[in-house]
Amino acid sequence: MLDPAAYAVLWEITAETGVKPEWLLPVIELESGMNPGIANQAGAAFYGINQASTQLIDAYANTDPQTYLTWPASKQLSTVVKGMLRALVGSYGPLRSATRVYQGNFLPATLKTARNLNDVITAAPSVFYTANSGLDANGDGAITVGDLAVKMTQMAHHAQVQQEIKNTYAARDGATATAAASPTDINEIVYGDDFSFMQQNPTLRNALVIAGIVAVGGGVIYAIETRKLDRFILPKRRRR
Repeated sequence: MLDPAAYAVLWEITAETGVKPEWLLPVIELESGMNPGIANQAGAAFYGINQASTQLIDAYANTDPQTYLTWPASKQLSTVVKGMLRALVGSYGPLRSATRVYQGNFLPATLKTARNLNDVITAAPSVFYTANSGLDANGDGAITVGDLAVKMTQMAHHAQVQQEIKNTYAARDGATATAAASPTDINEIVYGDDFSFMQQNPTLRNALVIAGIVAVGGGVIYAIETRKLDRFILPKRRRR
């Protein structure tokens, strides 16, 4: 539940880190249902709107977890969440999608090593996998960046996320939530500017490779690298 002051803080976060509200809100929906007063339901030492660790709370809020849980969303966002995101962007570069923001909140060190949708973040039998096996969308024993995208897609469809995105843009633009010019494309929220159209659609990518091979009789096109194909992005509607 976001208090009215939280909307301005979300725009402060954007100004200081480049993380747009629509890339952060699905993450905090998954972590806490946007409830700043919730502790980890499995009993682990994580607290508040983004399920921050005791170390993060101490570093960026300079308080103890129990006190932190009494703070409204706006105060948690302006201290721990903003501080964490600023540090992540400073260490690993821009975070430009809900998927990558969630990856940073989940296992931040993997931001450096797992950048593509099929890259593995953690796998069985690691404790990180065991505690979060529900993220393994296809049950193959590994959690990939793509698995996080699946989860963020689910969160982006939540009515509360959609409403708070509208509320945040309305607060910035001085409009009503129904009239706010807020993003509605789920792919723009989940994949943002971090993943190209081809990365999001491996079936189409593979089909284009095969078509190229057939067209030249298995010649030079066969050697085209995936990263080159990934630069082919279909036109998208203009972002707001």
